[in-house]
Amino acid sequence: MRPIMLCMALLGLCLSAGAVEVAFELVDEATVLGIDTMRWQPLRLGDAAAEGLTETPPTVGEQRWGTLTLGTGEDAGRAVLLDYTTQAPAIYLDFDADGGIGADEVCPLVEPGLWEARLTPAGQADARTVQLKLGAAGRMLLYAVRGCRMGALPTDEGARPGLLLDSNGDCVWGTDGRDQLCCDLDGDGQFAPAVERVALKPSVHIGEQEWSVEVTPSGEVLTVDERDRQIGRLLATVALQSGEITSALLTLVRDDGLPLAVRELGVEVELPEGTYRLAGADLRVTDGAGVAWRFPFSGAGRGGEIVVTAGATTEAALLMPLTPRLSVPDAIEPGDLISVTVNPVSVEGLVMGAAARGGETISALAWLHDPDGRVVDSDNAGFG
Repeated sequence: MRPIMLCMALLGLCLSAGAVEVAFELVDEATVLGIDTMRWQPLRLGDAAAEGLTETPPTVGEQRWGTLTLGTGEDAGRAVLLDYTTQAPAIYLDFDADGGIGADEVCPLVEPGLWEARLTPAGQADARTVQLKLGAAGRMLLYAVRGCRMGALPTDEGARPGLLLDSNGDCVWGTDGRDQLCCDLDGDGQFAPAVERVALKPSVHIGEQEWSVEVTPSGEVLTVDERDRQIGRLLATVALQSGEITSALLTLVRDDGLPLAVRELGVEVELPEGTYRLAGADLRVTDGAGVAWRFPFSGAGRGGEIVVTAGATTEAALLMPLTPRLSVPDAIEPGDLISVTVNPVSVEGLVMGAAARGGETISALAWLHDPDGRVVDSDNAGFG
């Protein structure tokens, strides 16, 4: 029995027993340690102002209304008005959160098509810089909150820079997976995607350790607490009619977002208890003639839950059977060339990609029948 290899190493924290609090300070910069902190979000606009707006400014163009929500509580929503003209559009904003927009509450234009505002999110003490810009059509808005939270995370190699990224631009941090936690584990001054940048969730995984995570809504304090890690075993197999699997890579994702990689079939491997789904696979197969085949699988599979229980072995037969599905154009006119793709779909809902035989992409022979069953034409169809 061999231990499973983790797809990611989140934080190599070297913490004493019990909860540990790490302070994070606000850095109001567009780029922090090479990370772009400006996460642009669409701001939905409508033709009418929200009910109860106590004051509105005079406008010269078409009025488009929206609400910018920053922080928590009743005062989190700020009315936004786009006074749209093709020559000189303007943006008004309820800066003081008093439920109205005065004629002087206009956002400064910092460059053509880009406005900036300085606001304090509801329920917080630190002011934030918000930028707004026109969308591609000119009549919609995008917004982004500049900056992130930065702190020093203790690792077994010493203190490392850590960032809390407000990925959904609401100035509120939580462990629902919508924000990100970064840690420069190797001290190279960068944050490797999927290894040193991960979704912020209630539990994070640190080598062979597991920790509970809490964060204050303002992002000022991150609290981690060690948890006992319960280990189970998985015995994964893929049944082929012929041929031998020479190598495999299975990507599993637990229900809390933890990704794991299994590189061996037919062998028990250890992994944390929980409910997993198969998120991807890559099989290398050698047929009876010694020719190498490759079968990659990907997609948003939703079936085939794998439940791993502490101290027990779970057996899971994966990927088979396959269900072939044809993809053809929605609208076909007489004389059009018909493009047909064969999409084999696994029992988990994953789609086989560009399979290959001997290094060359393979295809399938397709026949086109008329309503009476007569063969009209045949050709090689795209495969995967």
